[in-house]
Amino acid sequence: MCLTCGCHEALNDHGDPTNLTLPDLQAAADASRVPLDRAARNLVETVEVTLSSDARQAFSEAANRPLILSDIDNTLGRYVEQATAAVNVIANKHYTIAQHTTYHGPFTSDERAWLKAQRHNNPSFFATLAPDTAAIRALGIIHAHGFPVAISSDRPADAAQVSSRWLDDQGVKRDRELFIGRGGKLQILASHGPHLPAILLDDNPAYWQDAARPGVQVWSPRKPWTPISSMYPYVRVFDSWDEPLSWLGLD
Repeated sequence: MCLTCGCHEALNDHGDPTNLTLPDLQAAADASRVPLDRAARNLVETVEVTLSSDARQAFSEAANRPLILSDIDNTLGRYVEQATAAVNVIANKHYTIAQHTTYHGPFTSDERAWLKAQRHNNPSFFATLAPDTAAIRALGIIHAHGFPVAISSDRPADAAQVSSRWLDDQGVKRDRELFIGRGGKLQILASHGPHLPAILLDDNPAYWQDAARPGVQVWSPRKPWTPISSMYPYVRVFDSWDEPLSWLGLD
């Protein structure tokens, strides 16, 4: 940041708008209704207080909290129950949840194609998703204890609005959300690792291979399609949402 790096070019952001320049500080001073020089002193004093011994420890603990990135379908909401009920009505079938021993379930290719069309062409399909209240409660506790929380989904990008509205309606606490379709979670996690840890809450075992690595764990709620996780060192499977709370020291 050019007001602190020593370059003495206070108006030059060097091509990166995240660098702090004098106009940025002036705008902050104006917002606080203090003179520019007072704002600069306040900034220095605040940094010094923050870096005092007790505050430094608290700041360090907060900075080291992993990002909690949560899926929606089959994590915060009961998607497989909704999909199974819909297919049973449309196809006059009698599928049960226990039959979903693989991630894509027992559906025929035509039934999967119908579900895919609903997901891609009928965003309102997601509006009536039943919430997993235990999952939402646990995520709220995690967020209340200062963990950064983000939400993403493999839903089509055009379902972003209905997805965001559903999160609001269910009272899902989060700091940000990203709905760009398949690949959004990996995009969020790309910068994370041992230096910047993250935990993905997701039922899809494909992420055990695609996302789990040092510094990035995948925690999966157990489902009929959940495989054995012992072969994956950065994966945890849980039967109750009390378990993630315990693993985070929040029990």
